[in-house]
Amino acid sequence: MWITYQILLHAGKENQQVNHWILKSEFLAKLKYQILEMDGERLQPLAVDLLFEICRVQSLKPRDLALVDEDLLHYLLDLVERTRTDADEGLNYGVIKLLLTFNEQFMLHMAACRAARQYTPSNPLLSALSDRPGASCTFGENLIFMLNRAEESALQMLILKLLYLLFTSPHQTLNDFFYTNDLHVLVDVVIRELWNLPEEEEPLRHAYLRVMGPLLANTGLKREQPAMYKRAEIIRVLSELGAGTIGVDATAGDPFAVVE
Repeated sequence: MWITYQILLHAGKENQQVNHWILKSEFLAKLKYQILEMDGERLQPLAVDLLFEICRVQSLKPRDLALVDEDLLHYLLDLVERTRTDADEGLNYGVIKLLLTFNEQFMLHMAACRAARQYTPSNPLLSALSDRPGASCTFGENLIFMLNRAEESALQMLILKLLYLLFTSPHQTLNDFFYTNDLHVLVDVVIRELWNLPEEEEPLRHAYLRVMGPLLANTGLKREQPAMYKRAEIIRVLSELGAGTIGVDATAGDPFAVVE
């Protein structure tokens, strides 16, 4: 089975049609089983990576998305915490990336429900995180760490989408999900990226600006005394970009709009 998964993983990276075929073959339930039941075995990281690749390139149908239930989400969040000290960081970061793609899938589904004027469910990942205050510290820390080191625009956008949802949530528990030190690192990353992103990365720059607004307004940063962290640098970069007080141009398009 390990060899089979290796072949499917590498084949899917070379040809996305392989991942479409895997989805059509109703393989997701088997991958979920391997993740939940193969704890500590070498097949588990492969199942995580394979499921990530499948979710990354296509929109899941409602029946497939139903497999991503509360039990799976809490298990994965617990797995991130349990593997925080592992010498091999691959599984820890792989699980976080998988959770990010699940969030994207939930956003796709919710957007489709709104477009069809159907009942729109809540985001299960946000619900899981709000149910476990203080129990997903490693997930939060490594999320910021991954954004700080990310070179792929796609991964940065996945992280920014989740951050935006956390900081704009009506639940204070999610607004305060990150420790102050992590928020400071995030501010540093946002400022750096706003200065350094090339012109062709305008959608990504716009996404960072979208996150900066609720980051400053809804988190513990607004309660800092005597002054907000990096206040002068924030004002300088916003002035240079013409963003004013995070008044992002509404005509520039929504970087978080979900497109199937």
